[in-house]
Amino acid sequence: MVWLIGSKTLLGSEIARRLDESRIEWTGSNSELDVSDVNHLCTYADSLDSSARMTGASVSRGRVPSKIDYVINCFSFYELSSCTKENAQEASENALNIGRTARRMAARLIHFSSSDVFDGKSPSPYLNNSPKSPFSVQGKAFSDAEDFIEKEMTQYYILRFSGLYGFEKENYLHSLFMDFSNILA
Repeated sequence: MVWLIGSKTLLGSEIARRLDESRIEWTGSNSELDVSDVNHLCTYADSLDSSARMTGASVSRGRVPSKIDYVINCFSFYELSSCTKENAQEASENALNIGRTARRMAARLIHFSSSDVFDGKSPSPYLNNSPKSPFSVQGKAFSDAEDFIEKEMTQYYILRFSGLYGFEKENYLHSLFMDFSNILA
């Protein structure tokens, strides 16, 4: 089973839709989850694992749900979209807490980061192991989160984006489309 942290964010809602389409069993969490408190995360994770063994929609279909195998962290990506110097360290530590919880559960972590970990000055494409050189507070927070995860985790994937677009939540593309619609009206 997949635990989707930040399932109602722009990225999380799209992943949730795709998991449903693929009939992959998942559970989600959002603001009810205090990712700044690793003990709260672990307690919440234990309740997910426990209920996965005893209840769930799959039971009604004659199948007992499995334990959490993957933790997908969409929360940090969403939270860092409005990153300031004051909350950058907190956001990095939240990613670390999620990673530690995934490790404790023996689950693989899928963590979303940003191309902002690079300064964009390279004349050639960046590789996974290219030296990071963030130029913004947001980029530094993403870089620190990646460093924490790489140091603490053994089973993880880090995926970097340069931007997200979609129609589930208001965002740049949504605003652009609405402006364009108003012009045509």
